[in-house]
Amino acid sequence: MVNDKHLLAKEFLFLSSDDINISKFTKLPNDTMTYETTRSAFIIPISGHSEIYFSNQKFIAEPGKVIHGCPHKKVSFNVIGDEPFNHINIYYSNYSTEGNYSNSTFEFNVDNFIQLISLLEELYLICNSSNVKKQLKKEVVFQSLISMMFSTTNSINSQKELIENSVQYIKENYRHQITLQSLADRYNKSPDQFSYLFYKYMKIRPIDYIIQCRLKKSFEMLKEGYKVREVASYIGYEDPYYFSRLFKKHFGLSPSKIIKTKTY
Repeated sequence: MVNDKHLLAKEFLFLSSDDINISKFTKLPNDTMTYETTRSAFIIPISGHSEIYFSNQKFIAEPGKVIHGCPHKKVSFNVIGDEPFNHINIYYSNYSTEGNYSNSTFEFNVDNFIQLISLLEELYLICNSSNVKKQLKKEVVFQSLISMMFSTTNSINSQKELIENSVQYIKENYRHQITLQSLADRYNKSPDQFSYLFYKYMKIRPIDYIIQCRLKKSFEMLKEGYKVREVASYIGYEDPYYFSRLFKKHFGLSPSKIIKTKTY
């Protein structure tokens, strides 16, 4: 994983659209194909998940990531799950000297995935069109795409806003069924990416935070005199015994030990 996008930007922001090709691909589960790469390329996953092997190096390709391939590597795909893996490749001529990023395989995350895909689709249509006016836009769209791909200016702010939004969402919906997968899908991240970002800013895993919100509310309700079964049901647990075990593990005492207090 390459985390320093400044280094990538130094090398790739000078790419030109004059010598690029862009293609769409769909890989199905159980498809097997191995071939040797001849050009450098950015592989942008659109939907689905796949393992990508460049010789002996493995990457997990999923929406929100970009995988970079280079020439003279044996590449193969292994689709994960039952859904097809859809991706768009941007091929370009390898112009750099040996040892630079364009001659290596690596991956990095993108924060503005939806906007990136929109530009990517526009570039794909332009590259496959005979319309002269559209072709004139090719360089502009391509440079916008590359700039967005390696953008770091708003990365921290956008990540922070995403987590702040997700925290508010959890506070308002903790009673309902929320999973790591549903949270990740809501914010166009993989479960691992979302969990990483959430922990980065909150110092707690998202599922643990959901439990924390539920148990905090349960403590308040028990103090007000609600029954254990009522509290468990209200905060989203159908099994009151499971709730009781969780409560005792968190607070060190069972829900039934919480005594209602009154203020006079």
